[in-house]
Amino acid sequence: MYRFLLTRRWLGVWAALLVLVPAFILLGRWQLDRFDQRVAANRLIETNLAAAPAPVEQLAPVGGSVSRTDQWRRVTASGHYDLAGQRLVRHRSNHGRPGFHVLVPLLTESGPAVLVDRGWIPVGERATDSPTPPAPPTGVVSVLGRLRLAQPGAITAAGMPPGQIAKINTSELSGALGHPLHAGYVELVAERPAPATASVLAEVPRLSTGPHLAYAVQWWLFAIGAVIGVGYLARREAADLRAAATDPAVPPQTGQTSQTGQAGLPVAGSAIVPPPRRPPSHR
Repeated sequence: MYRFLLTRRWLGVWAALLVLVPAFILLGRWQLDRFDQRVAANRLIETNLAAAPAPVEQLAPVGGSVSRTDQWRRVTASGHYDLAGQRLVRHRSNHGRPGFHVLVPLLTESGPAVLVDRGWIPVGERATDSPTPPAPPTGVVSVLGRLRLAQPGAITAAGMPPGQIAKINTSELSGALGHPLHAGYVELVAERPAPATASVLAEVPRLSTGPHLAYAVQWWLFAIGAVIGVGYLARREAADLRAAATDPAVPPQTGQTSQTGQAGLPVAGSAIVPPPRRPPSHR
C-alpha cells in the first residue's frame, strides 16, 4: 500500500526533507550558541562590575592590550588632564540623539597617559561643527571608570574636521598624541574633584539575552513540523488509495422488463423490439 512512497514525486519530498530538517536543526543550534554567548557576556559584565577597583596599570599595560576577560572591570587612575590632546569621537548616540564622546588623555603620575571617555555631548548645528565640551577639573584628578577594549580601525577619514576621530584606537592615538598610552580606554564613572559641569556619562548597556533562545526553539519546531507534515500527507494518500481499492464496482444494468427507449421504441433487455407490422392496405 505504501509503494507510492517510492514514486518520483515522493522521492522529491524525501530529498527536500533530508535537506530541510538538518538545516533547521543547525540553525537552531546556531541560535542556541548565540544565546550561550550572550549569557556568558552578561555574566562577565556583572562579575567585573562587582569586582573591587584595580589600578589601571595592573590591567592595561602600556603598548599591550586589554584582556577580554578584564573589560568592564572598574579601574582607578590619577593625574592631570591634557586638554591639548582632547578629541571628539564621532557617531556616538545617547537615547537616539546624535553626538560625540569626549576623549581626554589623563597624564598619570607614573608617566604614561590613559585615555578617559568623559561622556557624551550633542552635535552642533552643522555636521562639521566641533562643539565645546564641558571643561574637566584642573590640577590632580582621581578617576574611577570602566575599562574598555580599544576599537580597531582608522581614527581619521577624508574630510573629517580637526580634533574629531572615528575610533578609539590606542595604538594610532599614541603616535598622534605623543604620549605612551595604557591599553584600551576608561569609561568615566566618577572623578574627584567633580567638574562644575559634566558631559552625559556613558551607561552600562542593558543586559539581555535577546530573542536567540526563542529563535532556537522556533527552528527546532520547524524541523519537527516538517517531519509530522510529511507523515500526515503519506498517511492521507495511503488512506485514499485504500478507499479506492475497496470500493465495489457498479455492475452493468440488465433489465428484465420492457422499458421505453429512444423515439418511444420499447426495449426488452438490451434488444430493440420492432413495432408490429400493419396489414397492407388495398386501394
